[in-house]
Amino acid sequence: MGNAAKLRVMDVFERTVRSQGPGPALRVKRNGAWRTITWDEYHKQVRQVARALIAIGTEPGRGVAIIGYNCPEWFFADVGAIYAGAVPAGIYTTSSPEQCEYIANHCEATVVFVDDKDQLAKFLAVRSRLPALKALVLMHGDVQGQGVYTWAKFLELGLNTPEPALDKRMAAQSADAMATLIYTSGTTGTPKGVMLSHDNLTWTAQTAVSMIGAQAGENLVSYLPLSHIAEQIASLHGPIALGLCVSFAESMEKLGEALREVRPDYFLGVPRVWEKIQERIMAAAAQNPPLKKKIAAWALQERAQAARTRPREDTRHVRGADRSRHAGILPEPRIADL
Repeated sequence: MGNAAKLRVMDVFERTVRSQGPGPALRVKRNGAWRTITWDEYHKQVRQVARALIAIGTEPGRGVAIIGYNCPEWFFADVGAIYAGAVPAGIYTTSSPEQCEYIANHCEATVVFVDDKDQLAKFLAVRSRLPALKALVLMHGDVQGQGVYTWAKFLELGLNTPEPALDKRMAAQSADAMATLIYTSGTTGTPKGVMLSHDNLTWTAQTAVSMIGAQAGENLVSYLPLSHIAEQIASLHGPIALGLCVSFAESMEKLGEALREVRPDYFLGVPRVWEKIQERIMAAAAQNPPLKKKIAAWALQERAQAARTRPREDTRHVRGADRSRHAGILPEPRIADL
């Protein structure tokens, strides 16, 4: 990747749509059944969101806030905002109305996408203190109210924006321009916003998928907060870079069910998730007869030893002089974390 040209998010996305068009991009479980969204459909939704944002008056550089659990609409809103020249900003689902107000005002959000009526209520409570806000969009469910749109009604606004107008917005963006804002959780004070460029996102995503040797068409599960850069690289921008298929867990509580049904090729877990998996394995193992317990203990020891001694690929050559400006790259998990 040495001196590879800088790329924008839309450059990478358009490239993958051309190569993977009818292939699976996203999978979501609705009404008990998995539904697959192709790259072509993904692309169409992204452009429609972007056109709707332009139609409602979102200017380049203005914020678009998103609060909700991982789902296709979260992706459409995020990438659609980037296409329109706006700046998406994820908000943690546990945020209070006051924290939502702070982030929406800080990023000058003209549109806020909310997961459900509970998240909508947070913004309705502070709406009078959000002068830049033009619309609230409910990603799931039905609702009525001035300036409040269902997902379908919001997309209809995009019909008022000609395709060439969107193309012009896209063409005006550079790889060094800000593409997204990542806010801290705000547990130790007001949330802090981190500005990330197109080049930062596309380079880090491409490097991450290259380091793990991922192949187009392979699967992963999205379940960690998308307001965090780790999950955005792992399940949003990484898959866009290579054409991976992302399946959405219905909730944290149903993560185990999603893993069993999807059987992902890759899985990103924070230490607490690995601890929970270990707890369940140990609880199940405790019910085994003595011989099976000994076999399982031996197998775990052998696997841990093999993981500790396996050779690691040297990645220091990757854009060496530029590594400092891409400091968000994820380290390889250590066995101690597992």
